[in-house]
Amino acid sequence: MSKSTSQTFQDKVNLIYEYNKQSPLFVRVAYGEIEKNNVDRAVEILNEGLSIYPQYPAAHILLGKALMLLGKYKESLDSFRRGSELVDSYKVYENYLHEVEEHKKQRVLFETSRKPGFIDEVDNEEKGNKKISLENELSAFDSMTDQKTGASSPAPGGDSIVSETLANIYITQGEFREALSIFERLLKKNPQKSDYYLEKIKELKSRFE
Repeated sequence: MSKSTSQTFQDKVNLIYEYNKQSPLFVRVAYGEIEKNNVDRAVEILNEGLSIYPQYPAAHILLGKALMLLGKYKESLDSFRRGSELVDSYKVYENYLHEVEEHKKQRVLFETSRKPGFIDEVDNEEKGNKKISLENELSAFDSMTDQKTGASSPAPGGDSIVSETLANIYITQGEFREALSIFERLLKKNPQKSDYYLEKIKELKSRFE
């Protein structure tokens, strides 16, 4: 069975991260671990990444999500608070505070009123539901960061990641159209490097002629 586009992309992100553990793509890697319900591993990756990028708001928010799934509510709120402070929005923190309280109530309800094993089934269902919107939520959070700072930050969403490393991996794998797309986006985001990107774009286009 062939891989989906999102899975193929995730594989490439993981490849970059394995090559360079200091890449800001650690958020996207951690997100992938949460999708696979490897929440403890996601927490490890996020903590390691935040030691290098302590001002990365979306990383703090994703860490808060992961800690919430583990039932570590105090630590979760600390992470949500830090992420919200970095984008200077108390309203964002209030929203996550409400989410944590709701998660806590549901967990208590399941533990006290359901048959053994039911909580695991519900937890897995809840994680699945959260996976649907989590990536979009983090991408929106990065957009808030951009608006606040006027600069582009490394985002965990597929459409937001424009990486020279990823483009070069595409080239080595012969996926020239994908590499071209990334360099065209990089050109728009970083006009100060336009000479370099235009040369790469020209080189890639020549492969289609």
